[in-house]
Amino acid sequence: IIPATPEGSPWRPFDPNVFRDGDDWVIICGGRVASGDTAYTLVSKDFRNWKFLHNFYESSRKWTRAIDDCAVPDFFPLGNRHALVFSSHSGQSQYYLGSYSSQEKKFYPEDHGRFSKLRELSLEHGDPQASMTVLAPDGRRIVFNWISEGRRFEVQHARGWGGIIWLPRVLSLDDLGTLLIEPVEELKTLRTN
Repeated sequence: IIPATPEGSPWRPFDPNVFRDGDDWVIICGGRVASGDTAYTLVSKDFRNWKFLHNFYESSRKWTRAIDDCAVPDFFPLGNRHALVFSSHSGQSQYYLGSYSSQEKKFYPEDHGRFSKLRELSLEHGDPQASMTVLAPDGRRIVFNWISEGRRFEVQHARGWGGIIWLPRVLSLDDLGTLLIEPVEELKTLRTN
């Protein structure tokens, strides 16, 4: 769709996330600027001709580190708020909750969090990364994560696999607008007496 970044542009097509906003198609591409993580906003009417607008949001050092980037961005409405789920090459999936201006095509983060680090649960390895969500037919927002691991690449390659997918979970908001992360109901069918 976008064959190359135009000469002199501050953005590049990296981990794009596409969504419809009224009559516009919007792509946000992951990225990083001197002040930290960001995503870049591009807009199109016909899905062929794209115009770069601006950074999708401004990051805050009170939540993320200067070395964090916004990789694998996934942006969606959640209850009466909007959510941006993303990973960082420095490790671990994160999320912002906030408000979105359709007129400006800009996201304003109000809260931030990180998906649980499995190392904090006394496991040797396992940072959740590369979060992606799907909207189920019943309206639930379901998130999947890739769990990285600590085996050397050569060992992973020799074994033929690397990492695992975390069990699917439902994202929702509680009455205070805080993110809730719960296992999908369907996991109960895996249990027997």
